[in-house]
Amino acid sequence: MEVVELLQRLGFSEYEARAYIALLQRNPMNGYAIAKQSGIPRANVYGVLQKLESRGAVVQVQLEDGIGYVPVSVDALTKRLSTEFVGTLESARTLLQAMETPTDEDYVENIQGHKLLVQHATDLVQHARDELLVAVWQPEAQLLADATAEAEQRGVAFRTLCFQACQQECGGCRGLIYRSGMGSNGNSRAIIIIADNRDLMFGSIGAQQTIANRTRQRQLIEMANWYIRHSIAVAALMHDIGSRLENVISPETRTILESVGPGYGWIDSVRALLARNHEQN
Repeated sequence: MEVVELLQRLGFSEYEARAYIALLQRNPMNGYAIAKQSGIPRANVYGVLQKLESRGAVVQVQLEDGIGYVPVSVDALTKRLSTEFVGTLESARTLLQAMETPTDEDYVENIQGHKLLVQHATDLVQHARDELLVAVWQPEAQLLADATAEAEQRGVAFRTLCFQACQQECGGCRGLIYRSGMGSNGNSRAIIIIADNRDLMFGSIGAQQTIANRTRQRQLIEMANWYIRHSIAVAALMHDIGSRLENVISPETRTILESVGPGYGWIDSVRALLARNHEQN
């Protein structure tokens, strides 16, 4: 992005931006020289300089042949703009809050795209006060590492379900870490974050599409909460049972597990997970 466009986003007109930049590059200059240096029409340059003076971006100086102009330093200008922006933002917040009608927070927000998903996940982590329940794969755990480290430092308690079942710490997961390795259907990977048992984001990250939802609906939060906790329990049990799985379950239980969902292959998934854990250990 060009500097003229950046200054325009901060409230400068194009001519104001060009005049200020011209003075940064060469000063002092009179109006005629500024118009020539910046390409601003001479008929417009003095009006532009008056606006820059009122903005506090340039000041007049006395030259041998008349009035000249010098720019305020970049540090001084950006500090002034920052103060003005913060003040304007705070005023807007106060006025808007006075007009605000309380909103029912039991809505479900749709999220599309990996970048937006990570932004929402980061927001959840940054605003958590007491507890975070997280189910995540390594790529997203790494992207959230700075936010989760900061949350842990301020005393937020973590329970993390590592869907990737990493055998070695990657540095992304926090708190009490449990390894499951069953949070994928082969084409996508899942992410679930629950902050303070009141704010939930759950999503699916695929090669072609990333979609998620964020909500404060109690029923959905409770379902997600129990899903993570049950997954942790199953992962712990499977770790202890290990290769004895085939000998432990009864024929009736085997039938139930095979029929949990057509095509789901719960037992096959567990077999594969146990075999992988055995190889890695």
